[in-house]
Amino acid sequence: MATSDGAQKFIYLNNLGTSLRHRFNHLGDIADINHSILMLQDAVQLTPDHLSDKLDQLHNLSISFLHPFEHVGHITDIDNSIRVGEDVVCLTPDSHPDKPGCLSNLGSSLLRRFQHLGNITDMDNSIRVLEDAVQLSPDGHPDKPGYLDNLGGSLLCRFEQLGNISDLDNSVKTQENSVQLTPDGDPNKPGRLKNLGGSLLRRFEHLGNITDIDSSIRVGEDAVRLTPDGHPDKAGCLNTLGGSLLCRFQRLGNFLDMDNSIRMQEEAVQLTPDGHPDKPGRLNNLGTLLLCRFKLLGNTTDMDNSIKVQEDAMQLTPDGHLNKPGRLSNLGGSLLSRFERLGNITDMNDSIRMQEDAVRLTPNGHPEKPRHLNNLSSSLLCRFEHLGNITDIDNSIKIREDAVQLTPDGHPNKPGHLNNLGGSLLSRFERLGNITDMEKSIRVVEEAVQLTPDGHPDKPSRLNNLGGLFLSRFEHCSNTTDIDNSIRVREDAIQLTPDGHPDKPGRLSNLGGSLLRRFEHLGNITDIDTSIRVREDAMQLTPDGHPDKPGYLNNLSGSLLCRFEHLGSIADMDNAIRVGENAVRLTPDSHPDKSGYLNSLGGSLIRCFERLGNIADLSNSIRVQEDAVQLTPDGHPDKPHHLTSLGATLLRRFECLSNIIDIDNSIRLQEDAVRLTPDGHHNKPLYLNNLGSSLACRFEHLGNITDVNNSIRVQEKTVQLTPDGHPDKPGRLSNLGTSLLFRFKCLGNITDIDNSIRVNENAVQLTPDGHPNKPLFLKTLGSSLLCQFEHLSDQAIFEMVIKTLSTAALSKEGSPSVRFQAGIIWVQQAQKTFHTSLLMAYSALLTLLPQLAWLGLPMHERHRELRGAGTLARDAASAAIEAGEFRTAIEWLEQGRSVVWGQLLQLRTPINELQQVHPKLAAQFIQVSNQLQQTSTPLHMSEAGDQHSLEEVAQEHRQLTAHWEAILGEVHRIQGFESFLLPKPFSQLKGAAHLGPVVTLNVSSARCDALVLMPGLDDVLHIPLPNFTQTIAKALQNELNDLLSGSGRLPSQLERPVRRKPLVLDYNSKFKLILAQLWSNVVKPVLDALAFTVSILCSIIPSRIWWCGTGPLAFLPIHAAGIYDTPDPGNQCISDFVVSSYISTLSTLIDNHQVTPPHHFQLLAVAQPNAPHHSTLPGARKELKLIQNHAEGIHFVSLTDNAATVENVLHHMGESTWVHFACHGVQDVSNPTDSGLILANGSRLKLSTIIKLSLSHAELAFLSACETATGSEDLSEEAVHLAAGMLLAGYHGVIATMWTIGDTDAPCIADDVYSHILIAGKPDYTQAAFALHQAVQRLRLQGASFLSWVPYIHIGF
Repeated sequence: MATSDGAQKFIYLNNLGTSLRHRFNHLGDIADINHSILMLQDAVQLTPDHLSDKLDQLHNLSISFLHPFEHVGHITDIDNSIRVGEDVVCLTPDSHPDKPGCLSNLGSSLLRRFQHLGNITDMDNSIRVLEDAVQLSPDGHPDKPGYLDNLGGSLLCRFEQLGNISDLDNSVKTQENSVQLTPDGDPNKPGRLKNLGGSLLRRFEHLGNITDIDSSIRVGEDAVRLTPDGHPDKAGCLNTLGGSLLCRFQRLGNFLDMDNSIRMQEEAVQLTPDGHPDKPGRLNNLGTLLLCRFKLLGNTTDMDNSIKVQEDAMQLTPDGHLNKPGRLSNLGGSLLSRFERLGNITDMNDSIRMQEDAVRLTPNGHPEKPRHLNNLSSSLLCRFEHLGNITDIDNSIKIREDAVQLTPDGHPNKPGHLNNLGGSLLSRFERLGNITDMEKSIRVVEEAVQLTPDGHPDKPSRLNNLGGLFLSRFEHCSNTTDIDNSIRVREDAIQLTPDGHPDKPGRLSNLGGSLLRRFEHLGNITDIDTSIRVREDAMQLTPDGHPDKPGYLNNLSGSLLCRFEHLGSIADMDNAIRVGENAVRLTPDSHPDKSGYLNSLGGSLIRCFERLGNIADLSNSIRVQEDAVQLTPDGHPDKPHHLTSLGATLLRRFECLSNIIDIDNSIRLQEDAVRLTPDGHHNKPLYLNNLGSSLACRFEHLGNITDVNNSIRVQEKTVQLTPDGHPDKPGRLSNLGTSLLFRFKCLGNITDIDNSIRVNENAVQLTPDGHPNKPLFLKTLGSSLLCQFEHLSDQAIFEMVIKTLSTAALSKEGSPSVRFQAGIIWVQQAQKTFHTSLLMAYSALLTLLPQLAWLGLPMHERHRELRGAGTLARDAASAAIEAGEFRTAIEWLEQGRSVVWGQLLQLRTPINELQQVHPKLAAQFIQVSNQLQQTSTPLHMSEAGDQHSLEEVAQEHRQLTAHWEAILGEVHRIQGFESFLLPKPFSQLKGAAHLGPVVTLNVSSARCDALVLMPGLDDVLHIPLPNFTQTIAKALQNELNDLLSGSGRLPSQLERPVRRKPLVLDYNSKFKLILAQLWSNVVKPVLDALAFTVSILCSIIPSRIWWCGTGPLAFLPIHAAGIYDTPDPGNQCISDFVVSSYISTLSTLIDNHQVTPPHHFQLLAVAQPNAPHHSTLPGARKELKLIQNHAEGIHFVSLTDNAATVENVLHHMGESTWVHFACHGVQDVSNPTDSGLILANGSRLKLSTIIKLSLSHAELAFLSACETATGSEDLSEEAVHLAAGMLLAGYHGVIATMWTIGDTDAPCIADDVYSHILIAGKPDYTQAAFALHQAVQRLRLQGASFLSWVPYIHIGF
């Protein structure tokens, strides 16, 4: 009975242990498997050795020991499993039918111990016993497929460790046999399909054959389909299929694969009950997928969810579990990615801590040890790149060297570890500049590429990285072979990357970087065009919200800026700023790359300032670069670069505004950049060069010899450190040459000037023709040669000066400002020595003038540039007159004066002939011209709101200008239109004298002359004015200004007053002296030469004359010149002989010489007697009444008081033929285009608004207001006043005022004028000049003061 009970007990215990194990497999409760082992151990102990059941019980015990090891990771459990399994195999004869099963189970346990401890003997033994199991199992045996499946798993594992491809092929083959031998409907079929899918996945990852990944997914889908819902293996099949879908996505880029992969993993996690041993692994896999999707699409929710599920996986994984290190490493990787996106340093430190734990928990010799070392190295590298601690990069390299050393040759992961080691070595090189690091980096990455088979999915990535290394070595050593190799391997990388692949945009952007650097070195325009194209492709392929989008935008901005710097296209500059701003906007402040994007944007803005001169661009550049410095932590490798950029921009502001704080801060920042950069670093020469420039600038302004000595010292070091062939070598030589020139001027040491010339000649020689910096280097060389000539007086040297400066000025490339400066020096030296090239020099400068005051600039910036041009047109004309080239003088005066008005008139040019020849092109020209007119005025700019919209308006204007210039270029290529809108030749200009003589009065420091065009005369009548000089003209202008100020009102305050104070006798005497000098020295010589000797009173038709004054004469009353000291000054005043009118350019009389289109006549009269904040004008209302009295029989419209709004006035001007204003007028000294007429409620009809008008039926404008023809003294050649604006708007003639007028005088003048030009209801604007002449004469004869009658003038027809 006892025996029977004992027998029953061990059977009962064995069955109970087996059932507990099955329940554990289903529910994952660790108590079940521990209880199972206890039951099975008791069963074995109670079972006699001679019973066959003993082997079964030992077998079950071996299997049960394996399960807690899988769940908890205690090595004792796996050792016990193997020990018992070996006993079972030993006790089981080969002929026993259970022998194959025992061998198979032992092989599985050996495999698991290898995976935990990494002892290769376990792996080899696992495969050996599994091969025995397969061999002992007859074909057709139902367990044979399972043995094959297990053998395939072990072969796959050995491949993972040793990299022998035959193991991988044998794994796939045995698992295919396993699947083939497993009948449909067999419950093990899905699991074997799943395992086959895993082996196919690994072979694809190693060899890249797309058939393998497709097959992996197909068998994985079969496994999922064949596994019923609720089956405990369903989750595992979904998990494996998700991994395969992810891998195919990574290769082919189909986002559907990515989404399906995540869906599979989420379903796998959901189907896995809490407590199940596989739950942590599936959570870990889901986290990896979510991280991958985040990297692709940039949704931070994916990143946060990735970390959350990986943290859950970690929490569910007990200490000591064999998968604990891998999950720690994966969590560390996700934290690293979140740091790279958001910049929270806690994530970075946590990442490193996780990775260090993963490495510490992984025993030496374990196959995963190299991978965990590599991941830790990546986190350390990232922390180094953001914080700059050199210990981190040293540790990163050491750890990666360990990873490489621990990975056997032939292992599939060896190339990856080599590739990553190369990246860390590169980072240390970029920080410390040790060339050994660079050489080793290239060597290990070349080895990585060589070890990566063609078709491997990582091959393109490693080629891309190798291209980056070649690029870095090129930047350090300037060997063109390196840059060519960089482009070649990166092109190979792109070619191997399929369309749609998530890494395609990054590789395109990187290729663009290599092409950019080759362009900067060799200047082949194809390279920069291709760089922009591939970087545009990268941006276009990257969806909005993707974390890499800002980086691609920033890179594209760099390429666009480079093309702008070399080719000068404003559109490129605007686009560079626009995409740079987008990069900054899309990047959160905490992102580690934000500072770099800000610094790049600052560089684009400073280039914009240098080209367009808008001080707002300079201020914005400093602001964003200050932000970049602030966001860059101390020790960060980019800190010196950001410091030097800010220092260079502060230098530019100092050059503009001369605030000494800026130059001191610039030098301090540059010194910090140099100090923080180790010797040997490839950027050290750049920082030294910038420091030298700032020191030289401070010396130039303050004269401290220590500054220039230090400047030369650091610039000599800069040149020494810059290798031959480096694209920046010429610029650094030129800077050194400038500093040497400064010291020579200060100390007179001939060695300095000789060295300056030598290094400047080298700079020029090293710069290819056509390079945009060549004119700058030539100008610098020319300045040094000039200094040497002044010291030695060697004529041969002077000829070299002229040759060098002329080459710079006549260059087609480079900054117009630089070329203009070179031209100015050329002119100055040629004039001093009467050099034969003088006229050529002036011609070059006048040709550059429209480029200097480019149409694409805001109007106030064009005026600023023209202020810098100063007396150019007058001096050029004077030189031409001296040479007897009177026609040339006329052409140059026309070309160099009223440049801005001329640009606006170009936009309104009739193009009837072009419409007949090329109607489509003509239509384009009209459309763009009309759009450009709307954006060309200050009013358009002021209508924009915030700074951003202002910049958008400016960019729109520049883009339209570039388009307009392109269309104009097409027009010039049409036969017969080669000179369309080019400066008018004399043959056209002489037509200005069709109604009478036109006298241009040229005033320069060299001489003063009158150039007269006469009706029917093909040549210019030259009348020298020997008794008149520029000094006299300026003195007369100053005296007049003093007189006007002495009347009680300064020019900026002048308005149409109610009543004037009586003028003292001294005032009248001074006025008479001014008018007398004008008569004797200017007007009388002209009238005598023209034979105007008969009084106007004796003429049936009064003689007309048009005056075009230059310089100070543009502000002096030539029309009133005369001798007024006698009671009867008959035949001693200009008004006794001619009726005078004024013009600012000859084109005024040419372009407006056309019949006014038929239009219903309307006279608009506007009066504003009660403007707020201005004195009342009772005479304005009287003035309108007097005009209305003369307007019988014509259409008369009056607007007064509140009805005279700017909007109403503009509306009626559009319908009126004549317009009359009786109101206050203001000439704005600080901003001339804000000058205007004061209307209802104090609103101002500004000049900027008037010039936007284009009135085809307009004839006459009468501006009975103060200062309507005053103009701006510092823009004497530009006629920036209301009267000129009216001509531009389309009026043929304008009556205006040179200064203030009296409120009691104005109605009298208006009454007399309209009584003459509105005779019997027949308006005739051509009589306006004579009518004004009579009205002024009447006022003068009534005893009015000079201040009352002299300011009235007629302009135009």
